[in-house]
Amino acid sequence: MDTNSCVHHMLDKAGLSPNAACQSMGRANGYVDQSLKRKGGIGAPALAEIAQACGYKLQLAGRGETLNIDPANKSEAENTQKTPRKGRMSLFGNGSVTWDVFADDSELFAVTDPYEFPAFYHIGQREDGSWHVLSVEEHDYAKEGEGELERQLARVRGMRRLDVGDKGVSEAIRAMDLYVSCESPEARAKAEKRWQEVQENVARELAEAKGARYKKPERPPVERKPSKKGPKFFTGLFITFGGDK
Repeated sequence: MDTNSCVHHMLDKAGLSPNAACQSMGRANGYVDQSLKRKGGIGAPALAEIAQACGYKLQLAGRGETLNIDPANKSEAENTQKTPRKGRMSLFGNGSVTWDVFADDSELFAVTDPYEFPAFYHIGQREDGSWHVLSVEEHDYAKEGEGELERQLARVRGMRRLDVGDKGVSEAIRAMDLYVSCESPEARAKAEKRWQEVQENVARELAEAKGARYKKPERPPVERKPSKKGPKFFTGLFITFGGDK
């Protein structure tokens, strides 16, 4: 079995997609695919790293001994794990918050800051078929402790991150846009504040209009020009009745 076939076999047995394996290793998406496309086959360090992510070990056996091939030295592996990674998309209206679309066996998620301090937006369909954020699961990791953070990060690693074009990505984007713009508590509070400001402005304008006295608009004076025609005389036919007495 060649190295590429080994990788596909391990991924299949572990139930991981290439990108899910990348996330488990702390690598960028495409790392496994690029390794498989490398001329001359995949290298031993990369193969050992993928094997470890899939629950395998890369070993050399012979002459009565077995040697384990490590995927990377310890310091390099620690640095890889400690490097924070952001989601690919910025949250609408808040560029400092990033997110990605994930799915497990039964549900679609939008996960903000998925590789640092994840918050989970549960996305689903309503009765009319439209997609919405149905609930938000947030964690206070400062209070809950490092153990809870590690548990939720492991939860994210166990999910499948969806790529552009995958089923569910466009639905999640629309749902998040609608939630942030209209349905979130923050968006509703802003809308309520705007409505109150409009009501106050209307009430003030009505009060000002009611208290003001009506003033008849002044018309500009009309300049009368003297007539150029002479005096008019009434002319006509006068008929008298009767005669001399």
